[in-house]
Amino acid sequence: MWMASLGKREFLETIAGGPSVETITAASEFSSKRTLHASQGRIAILWRDKPEDHHSFPILTVVEKSQIRDLLAALNASPKALWPFTAFCRIMDYGQAEAYLNRVASSRSEALVDAVGLLSLVEVQLLSEGQIKARQVSPAAAKRTLSFVWGRGVASGLSLMELEELTSRWLEAYSLCNSLKASESNTPSVQYVLPVLTTVCGLIENELPFSPIERLIAAIINSDRQAKDSAWREASDDFAMDISLQSIESASREERGAYLQRMFRGEHRLGISQQGAAQGFLATQVAPGSLEHLDIVLSQGGPEAAFWYVLFAALQKPHAILNAFGGLGRRIARDLRDYETLDQSPRADIGLDELRLLVRANADGLVSKVGHSNEIEIELLPGISATFRFGRSAAVKAGSSEQGAFRLWNDRLASDLRQIYSLIGKTLAEVEDAAEPDNNSKAKRTRRARY
Repeated sequence: MWMASLGKREFLETIAGGPSVETITAASEFSSKRTLHASQGRIAILWRDKPEDHHSFPILTVVEKSQIRDLLAALNASPKALWPFTAFCRIMDYGQAEAYLNRVASSRSEALVDAVGLLSLVEVQLLSEGQIKARQVSPAAAKRTLSFVWGRGVASGLSLMELEELTSRWLEAYSLCNSLKASESNTPSVQYVLPVLTTVCGLIENELPFSPIERLIAAIINSDRQAKDSAWREASDDFAMDISLQSIESASREERGAYLQRMFRGEHRLGISQQGAAQGFLATQVAPGSLEHLDIVLSQGGPEAAFWYVLFAALQKPHAILNAFGGLGRRIARDLRDYETLDQSPRADIGLDELRLLVRANADGLVSKVGHSNEIEIELLPGISATFRFGRSAAVKAGSSEQGAFRLWNDRLASDLRQIYSLIGKTLAEVEDAAEPDNNSKAKRTRRARY
């Protein structure tokens, strides 16, 4: 990449009319070993290739953290503004850019990355309130989940601290997009999937696993049967189920299902996360290599047990789970690794920092700038983007709960009114029948009065 350091006025003129001859001459080649020094009021701009003329447009802008909001406001206030600006060029602060440029690539388990991404199958089912089952999930729907974004973050090498920041930025983007034309929607899936995600990523950060669940995950990844059985016995000890994995594997399918039902009904002292993990793992032993018991685990064990069920199933039989549902898992795994690097132009429709400024001030104009109808792609962290429903469909989706409740109340009212109308009709018919004279009855004989 090539870099030049400019003042604010020079920067705005470069964006509006292209780099001047002086800027092109001052540009120098930049390598990852070079340090970015923050100078007071100076803005560093970087091009992918050496700028040759005024048509060259930068792909990265680096400023002081306190200047990002003001700079974005100035860019959007310009009559010649390209907006959203972050659709063409990223904006980062100096500390963030330095950390990304000097990051050392770390090796991470491919199976673990895939398993995290496949948690999106459960998340879509929860977000759709059960209307979309796992086998019906589309790759586009999977991309709109926190699980998918975490999987992409893990694949790109983000640290646990960066992944926690990614979560807060995803929640903020979700809130902005869903409150555009409707009341703000909550995300019921997040509270259940976060304990699973943080456990997995804590295992990545720490060299030695501490909890029984972490040891169970590590033993599965390392194919250590003895450690796996030991971790399972410790995780299931609180359920009073002293059953080895070998005994479970040799049991019939009906017996394994009975073990699972016993765990669902049993009393326990474990925390909710460990409880769900133990239930989810045992569910994978009933029918290994499939997700056919997902609905049962979801209804009887709860959402967190369902997330653990998919995670353990994908770790133990990755080939079978990735190939399930017509290869849906392989498509999700492929998309997880489609993250960007800083030497690439951004592919997202907008960055989150700029979205904060534009979503309320010029929301209608922003709808026309997205790459897909009723969907927007937002860069949450450099190179890590997520898609969200946006525009009219987001408003409809955000208000679907209230509309559904009103529709249900309206249907009940209409049913009650029909019943009342039917009862009134029957009552009126009975009254009319009673009022009509009976012509077929014999005439009554007149009786003489006696005195």
